[in-house]
Amino acid sequence: MSHTQSVATRTTTEPIPTIEEVVEDNNYPDNLVFVQSVGYEGEKTVIIEVRTVNGQVVEEKTVSEEVTTPMEAMVVRRGTRPRQEVLSEAQQHVRIRVYQ
Repeated sequence: MSHTQSVATRTTTEPIPTIEEVVEDNNYPDNLVFVQSVGYEGEKTVIIEVRTVNGQVVEEKTVSEEVTTPMEAMVVRRGTRPRQEVLSEAQQHVRIRVYQ
């Protein structure tokens, strides 16, 4: 009984999901969180080698991956400064003038 074996390659494009980077920032109060940069998904081209025996896939392996569009992370800033400290500092800079 003879077995027909073949090897072929398949090229696909896959997304690279964005990640979230959180930056702790002492310049902002601890109750403040904001998105500094939204980020976006990237894309990569993947070449897969497919080995078949009698028309049935017996093995698939990734031969190469090439990033075609780099992913950009979403950057979130999170304040770490205690609110009371922020309020105290603000009060030092505010002058109240009373008119009679």
